[in-house]
Amino acid sequence: MTSTSISSSSQLDAIYSMMEEGQHSVKMERHSLLIWGITAAVLILVTDLLFNRESIPVHWQLILSQTTFISIILYLAGLWDLKLTRKVRQQRDESLSFIQLQLTKVWWFFIALIILLNVGMNFFGGGYMFYGLTIALIGMAFYVQGLFSTQILKWISMMLIAIGLTSIALNLHFLVTKWLAAGVFGLGFPLLALILDKPLTHSTLLKRLVLSVVWFALVIFPAVIAYQKILNFNADGLITRSVAEYKTLTKEQAVQKQIIHLVAGTEIPLVINIKGDVFEISQKGDTTVKLENDFDVVIEDGKANGYFRVPGSPWRNRRSGLLLSVFKMEPVIEQKKGATVNLKIKMLLN
Repeated sequence: MTSTSISSSSQLDAIYSMMEEGQHSVKMERHSLLIWGITAAVLILVTDLLFNRESIPVHWQLILSQTTFISIILYLAGLWDLKLTRKVRQQRDESLSFIQLQLTKVWWFFIALIILLNVGMNFFGGGYMFYGLTIALIGMAFYVQGLFSTQILKWISMMLIAIGLTSIALNLHFLVTKWLAAGVFGLGFPLLALILDKPLTHSTLLKRLVLSVVWFALVIFPAVIAYQKILNFNADGLITRSVAEYKTLTKEQAVQKQIIHLVAGTEIPLVINIKGDVFEISQKGDTTVKLENDFDVVIEDGKANGYFRVPGSPWRNRRSGLLLSVFKMEPVIEQKKGATVNLKIKMLLN
């Protein structure tokens, strides 16, 4: 009975050993993580600087140029990755297995999906969710890879999915999610490459737990700094001027960083631009909105830099401080009045 148990145990060990040996050809190479991580982080940080409304004012041309640029850079990164992978495998006297090739196709599928997602959101809205969804999709790609590879890769993939979806659920500021994505790719990928290159560092449950905590802390660090910068915006020392005073400034004085104070009751001309398949409106002039409270707005280089406040309250950023709680445009046709359009908008400080 004992010999039978020993024999069964030996057979199981042999089977596990064969399974582990068979997975050696399915590996996330260190250079792959470095190439994709650094490339993605650079794209995240420079694309908006190169392609914006100031440089390309026509919307569809802007999106086309941006998408073409991103696609070319990612395609070149993929070719470089594939070339290096084949070279490394040849040096180790290995070949790319069938499973590895299929996983590469899965990776490219997710990359293409992210590019299409970016195009769709630029045309139809929802861009504030882009980086969160990108992180989650990359997490899914890692999870598929982890099914045929190491445990730590599955752990990291689950954290990526959680980070991405949580950023969307919390409605984080766009700048925060941008730096979160830059941290995931620019810091998280190189650290993951180092971890995967040293199997002993994640060989036990405790080691994987410690590494996961360290990895998580590192990738969210840039986002925490960005959040603190937004939260702790300090306008001390800036000159406060009224709109009337601002109009009398010289060109050199007007571009200086300063605070413009708007008093309650001020009427501001409302510019309406609506384009689509149903309506097209471009209206300037008589329509105005009236401020319910005093407002302070920070001006930098002759433009509002996005920070504002109700005096006595903390500074807010326009992307996180204004909440569009209701937007409703309803066409109505009545027998006596004919066709009318009811537009309802409700904006609150968030």
